[in-house]
Amino acid sequence: MKEIRLYKSMRSGFKLIGLASLFVVPSIYFIAAHEPEMSTVSWVSICFFGWGYPIGLYKILDRRPHLIINELGVFDRSLGNKTINWEVINDAYIAQVHGIEFICLSINASFDLQLKKSKFKQMMASANKSLGFQEYNINLENLRVDAGALVTLILQMIHAEKPERTRLLTLDRQLSV
Repeated sequence: MKEIRLYKSMRSGFKLIGLASLFVVPSIYFIAAHEPEMSTVSWVSICFFGWGYPIGLYKILDRRPHLIINELGVFDRSLGNKTINWEVINDAYIAQVHGIEFICLSINASFDLQLKKSKFKQMMASANKSLGFQEYNINLENLRVDAGALVTLILQMIHAEKPERTRLLTLDRQLSV
């Protein structure tokens, strides 16, 4: 089955490690310089910001596809292990908040996964809707992809029949930025 796979950029992992280093390295210096008044603050800083190293390293080494588009639907890793089928998507549009682009997917009421969500995720979904987003949004921040080309592909896939979807996936598209 033909599919388009989009991967996260490693840039966010390197950025997180760099920002963590801005706090961890001076804290190590203060501990090594035997500054007693900075010792507690330094250890707290190392323990808190030190988590940036394993999380950043995980982001760098995680090479699983974040977004998969195939003839069945859209799979977004941040939505869990769920594929949203083309038949249940009504519309897709681009939304932007502070320079971060999202593709909002308008889903049929019959395909309601809110019952399987935790209370926190249900609360976040209702907050998304009050801000003009949808319940299911694809975050494009760490993906190097042209949002306009991607939403155009999604809209074409929504309105196409199954044989046409296969043809749309085989077209040579320029999705990456």
